[in-house]
Amino acid sequence: HVQRLLYHQVDSPDGRRTLRAPPFFTANNGNESQFFPVGGEAERRLSFFASSLTTALPEPLPVDAMPTFTVLVPHYSEKILLSLREIIREEDQNTRVTLLEYLKQLHPVEWDNFVKDTKILAEESETTTFDATQSTNEKSGNKRTDDLPFYCIGFKTAAPEYTLRTRIWASLRAQTLYRTVSGMMNYSKAIKLLYRVENPQIVQRFAGNTDRLERELERMSRRKFKFTVSMQRYAKFNKEELENAEFLLRAYPDLQIAYLDEEPAPKGGDPRLFSTLIDGHSEIDEQTGKRKPKF
Repeated sequence: HVQRLLYHQVDSPDGRRTLRAPPFFTANNGNESQFFPVGGEAERRLSFFASSLTTALPEPLPVDAMPTFTVLVPHYSEKILLSLREIIREEDQNTRVTLLEYLKQLHPVEWDNFVKDTKILAEESETTTFDATQSTNEKSGNKRTDDLPFYCIGFKTAAPEYTLRTRIWASLRAQTLYRTVSGMMNYSKAIKLLYRVENPQIVQRFAGNTDRLERELERMSRRKFKFTVSMQRYAKFNKEELENAEFLLRAYPDLQIAYLDEEPAPKGGDPRLFSTLIDGHSEIDEQTGKRKPKF
């Protein structure tokens, strides 16, 4: 019975070695009823899985030859990036748990690592000197007290660079557009890495010029992958939403945002609508503060 569960190497008609599926899953000898109910879903699933293991995989294409693909994500009023108020305030009067506390309980190890990284950044930027005459116990007690804000809300000073880190940490673990964008943009990183591994001569060609090498990798990544967010309300975003959208474009310059721009209607006429496209490389209009459309 064990042999009927094993895969065996056999010669294929074209002379190559291949795997033969175990007869336990493929032979119709009437013994299946000993293990599965007649017409059972378990038999269908296991048989399909076993057969798929012997399916010949196609030869992978190099990055140069792979087809270009675009990911389109619709967005209407979903949260782009959580605000600090949404993270640290209580949802309503009936709960005493903030969103940040809830996420900390779900991801304790990740929060602990985040706090350690934040403390290192804070220590590097601190210029405060401590009294050398303090005893070890006093220093230890003061350190524990000083570290409390880090473990509670992720920062000790309300500087934008620290509060933004906490907002990003929470947004990456909630249902936000930032989480979707950051995950999808990993395609770009993967393409650049794969292209570099497949073409080691590129590294030699640029002879240590990391800037030119990075530009070449980015060029290939832009050729093969596009990520577009269809922001239906972008033209009517409030100040906070515009700031969050701008943060996305600065964090991911290759991200594209498509939206409808509306031209005011002339007297007695109808407004004109234009399909527009911007990305992180688009110029900023000094008058409006918005990105100038590329199309």
